[in-house]
Amino acid sequence: GTLPFGPVVDGETYPASVEAALASGVGADKELLVGATLEEFGLFFASHVEMFDGIDPLEALTLLGADAETAKDYAAVLSDLPTALVSGRWITDVMFRRRIIDWVRLRGAAPTWVYDFTWRSAVSGASEHCLDVPFAFDVLDDPDVERVAGAHAPQALADRVHAAYVAFIRDAHPGWERAHQEELRAAVFDTAPDTTDGYDSTRVLARAMGGSR
Repeated sequence: GTLPFGPVVDGETYPASVEAALASGVGADKELLVGATLEEFGLFFASHVEMFDGIDPLEALTLLGADAETAKDYAAVLSDLPTALVSGRWITDVMFRRRIIDWVRLRGAAPTWVYDFTWRSAVSGASEHCLDVPFAFDVLDDPDVERVAGAHAPQALADRVHAAYVAFIRDAHPGWERAHQEELRAAVFDTAPDTTDGYDSTRVLARAMGGSR
């Protein structure tokens, strides 16, 4: 089925899709900071890992729409994960993270920085949709944030994420290497700071769906 509501490219209010606009050069003169959580759409799977224990990852990926070759490559990249988390990552990559790969490619030489928020909430056990937002705004002491992230969410991580956003707004540079199609350098936002050539599973999906690296 299709979503009942969503943005409509009407040529006026919404003149073009994001991908079409980027391909035509829109925003090429602007710096971009973009990222996603590790399990944007994977909360259900992270909360019900045992439900998928009897299912082979290749079977699960096929049921989710992957062709045999893509399923094999995708499962190989995530071979250390149980089937439930592989499935959740697939849906997250399809719905969210693939766009980051595409946008980096379409922006070409335009300055683009990518982050990968991988810290998991003590409440849900997942790095779920929007979990990075209170870290970006440094509001971990808000009661509603505690309800989602837990009572002991790492302030040091909030300091790091918030500082990156402030540096980007102030200096147009968040503090790590720019991303390129050939080398997608991404800051990993977790309790152990790191920068990696990341989004590995996402790139497998992107290649299969549209030829992106």
